[in-house]
Amino acid sequence: MEWKEFYIPKRSGGKRLITAPDKQLKEKQSAILSKLYEIYYPFSEFHYAFGGLLFKSIKQSAEKHIGKQVVIRLDIENFFDNIDKETLIRILEEDFKKKDVKNPEILLRKIEKYCFYNDRIPQGAITSPFLSNIYLIVFDKTISSIAKLGYYNYSRYFDDLTFSFNSKKMMMEKLDDDKNIAKQPLEIGEIIGTVKENLNKLKLKLNYEKIKIMTRNKRQSVCNVTVNEKININKKYYKLLRAIKHHFDNDRETTITKEQYLGHLAFVHSISPEIVEKLSCK
Repeated sequence: MEWKEFYIPKRSGGKRLITAPDKQLKEKQSAILSKLYEIYYPFSEFHYAFGGLLFKSIKQSAEKHIGKQVVIRLDIENFFDNIDKETLIRILEEDFKKKDVKNPEILLRKIEKYCFYNDRIPQGAITSPFLSNIYLIVFDKTISSIAKLGYYNYSRYFDDLTFSFNSKKMMMEKLDDDKNIAKQPLEIGEIIGTVKENLNKLKLKLNYEKIKIMTRNKRQSVCNVTVNEKININKKYYKLLRAIKHHFDNDRETTITKEQYLGHLAFVHSISPEIVEKLSCK
């Protein structure tokens, strides 16, 4: 059993390193993932997470932010690479104890043996998306605690955090130290500060270069999906795919394979099926 490394293009540009398991290792991970699904079913703890979960998608995440005055998008820096092994194992141990998992030490040993590579959960492992969501269960609960009051929306797609609301100031009453309502608004800066503070507790960092605050008079985008009035494919992303299609149609070299391009088309179809034909290769 071994791992192999290769690069794939990011939707936003650039390349992403993927470390993927071979067939035998993937089978081990598949069995572990099935057991984790069984333990965490019906996934109520992942209410605000939309990536790496059954029956949830980018489209559903984007729909939470349609027609808002302000959309804030934050990013966790090098998310998968920076998930701390010791912290993740501790979280799993505590969860397994609370959920009364039989022989938890056996499953934990398998996770350590088959799901980590150089003490990290690789992006190519089929267990990594779900393990990353487990890592952020408490984080999501903390960040969304005020959202439950109904004044702003929060969703997370892996390392992409999105907030939206209908005022440039958060018209929000926040909780004080005793969990009582404190009569003061939660502003944009406080949201960013709260996210940073809670990421630091998990040895993660906020990527300040990717902070985006998008008002209604500009294009508001969530994971390449525009949400100003309705969900639609981001124009910049559409133009990129058009350029790649042109290269394929003219037998020119591209940065991605035909199979990878078809994956992008499947994503486009889930958001705006009416434009897929325009992007289909000859």
